[in-house]
Formats: sequence, structure tokens, C-alpha cells
Amino acid sequence: MSSNRPLRLILRLAPLALAGLLAACAADSRGPKGLDQAITPTEQYPLKVAEVPGQIRLAAHPQGLSEAQRAAVEALADHWLQEGGGPVTIRVPNAGVDPRAADVTSGQAADVLRAEGVPGEQIRRVAYDATGEGVAPIVVAYTTFRAEIPRCGLKWENLSTNSQNKPMENFGCAVNANMAAQIADPADIAFPRAADSTDAGRRTTVIDKYRQGQSTAGATEAGASGTLSTLGGGGGSN
Repeated sequence: MSSNRPLRLILRLAPLALAGLLAACAADSRGPKGLDQAITPTEQYPLKVAEVPGQIRLAAHPQGLSEAQRAAVEALADHWLQEGGGPVTIRVPNAGVDPRAADVTSGQAADVLRAEGVPGEQIRRVAYDATGEGVAPIVVAYTTFRAEIPRCGLKWENLSTNSQNKPMENFGCAVNANMAAQIADPADIAFPRAADSTDAGRRTTVIDKYRQGQSTAGATEAGASGTLSTLGGGGGSN
């Protein structure tokens, strides 16, 4: 009987030793050096955008835009519509140019932008300090955003050896690269969109229908019947 005591002791101590070993591994991977390691795909390859300015510089003419200038403004408006840019700013110099010529040229530029489809509320005319610039131009500019798509698979480590339990170098790259390539408006990555105004009347209607056990869907969604079926009602009588 006494000869089995060492074996029983080893069997009892083995789980404790294993738990200690696992704790040591966990402490190594989550210690001070491991806390700065990415643990999810979005942390390892976060979605990023770059600001891409688009602008043209126009000389002020008393008669307004020339044909070449008009074509340049139309091209800028076309790019704005394709890229979904933010506000279009027409910067008018406060020095170094004939004020009347600057007013006529900048006004016609705004007219061309509106005619090409840029909403009037997105067009702003502001003055800028052009002191010391000589013949200062009128600057028509906007800023758009482009998603930065990471390049994946450039380097591979040994996937079968990971003693520190750290994420692989390419972990999450393909997922976020696909997301960056498919997002229609990269500005949504930079900042959230403003919420639309609420419809208090529609909200009241939906709540009233819900309380009455009726469908809250619109007329085109509800179809001919607007009453909800009773859950657990069972079949009809024979």
C-alpha cells in the first residue's frame, strides 16, 4: 500500500502544476509586453481614411469666368458628385485683386456649381487674407475622403508555432481590406453621419397600433390584412 503513495501524490499534484503552467503562459502573453498587442481584427488593421483635397485656382476677370475656367469648375463639380465630397468653399481674396472682378468671378463659379448639381447649402463663399501674394487667385476647393486599403500577405510567420499566444501578423487584414474597398462613402469611416430628424406622428401611430395588437408596418408592407395573428392560437375546430 505504501508503494502507491508517491504515485497518488504525483497524480494529486499534477493538476496544480498544470494550472500554474497555464497561469504563467497567460501572464506572459497578457503581461506588460502583451497588452499593446492587438487582440481583434479591427485593432490589428483598423479602418483608416485619408483626406484628399480637390481644388482649382481661378484668376478674377471683370467679365466673369472664361470658357476654360467654366470647364474647370464643371469638372470639379463632376468629381464632387462622384466622390461625395463635403462643402465646396469658394475662397475670395481680400487683397491683390479687383474686388468687383473677384465678386463676379466667384459668383459665376457658384452658379456653375449649382447648375452641375452641387446643392446650394453645400457652397460657401469666404474671404481669405491675400496680403503680399501679388495677383491672388480665387480658390474653389473641397475635401473628400478615400479609404486606405491595407496590403495583406506580404509576410507570413510560422503559423504552427505561437508560444506567446499572439495574433498572427495577417489576422483580420483580408476582412478589413474588403470592408474598406466596399464602403460606398469613406467619410463614414472618419465620422458618423448626422441622424435624420424623427417623425413624431409616425412614431405615435406605430405605438398605438402596437398597443392594439395591429401590424405596425406601412400600408404597402402590411398588404390586405393589418391584424397580427395570435401566437399559440392553435388550429380551428373540425
